[in-house]
Amino acid sequence: MLDRLERSFTAARQFSADAAHELRTPLTILRGELEVALAAAPGDAGPRRALESCLEEVGRLASLVEDLLFLARADAGAVTPPSDPVDLADVVADAGPALEALAARDSAELVVQARPAAVRGSAPLLFRVVLNLAENAIKHGGAGARVEVITGVDGGHAVLEVRDDGPGIAPEDRGRIFDRFYRADPARERGGAGLGLPLTRAIVLLHGGEISLTGGSRSRGVFSRHPARRPRMSAF
Repeated sequence: MLDRLERSFTAARQFSADAAHELRTPLTILRGELEVALAAAPGDAGPRRALESCLEEVGRLASLVEDLLFLARADAGAVTPPSDPVDLADVVADAGPALEALAARDSAELVVQARPAAVRGSAPLLFRVVLNLAENAIKHGGAGARVEVITGVDGGHAVLEVRDDGPGIAPEDRGRIFDRFYRADPARERGGAGLGLPLTRAIVLLHGGEISLTGGSRSRGVFSRHPARRPRMSAF
């Protein structure tokens, strides 16, 4: 029975990887054709708005496909664990402009306290961790929420912490927020595809860490600072 289950899981992972890979080419072609059509579109605002909307949706689909492909590869152990020296403060600084724009859009107060915090990993992947956690806090904190992004060192470990004073996550939803395609409130107007936190979890696991939620409005990552050791991360 266990062998059959393992074969089923392997087949499901392979299907996700194959489907995501096959979708990349047609989406790339569609994006190119839409860009050409938009460049040649007449000055009429109606057709241009329609083309721009289609191009935006294609971009979202392309991002979704790339996330699915990364998750499938991570599940299969086909992603090489990163080990470059990275300062979490630099990662937060790089994400700053995007986070400020998101906070302004949602009328949130963004507070950044970025102190040096050296780890081993991948700066682009850790950028996704910072962006996903902070964007989630900004989006669900509500108008006027205070969102804090903090890096530093605590007890010999590099720390990344995201806090907000919003309503938090309902207790009944906390056990499933890292499930793929799960959305705690499907009726939300700007709800995503439900891959942001699962993708964050996959990146953390790739870095040899752990991630969990023990509170409704606080995420905390803890990394080993020793250059010869794998980083350890937990979020709660």
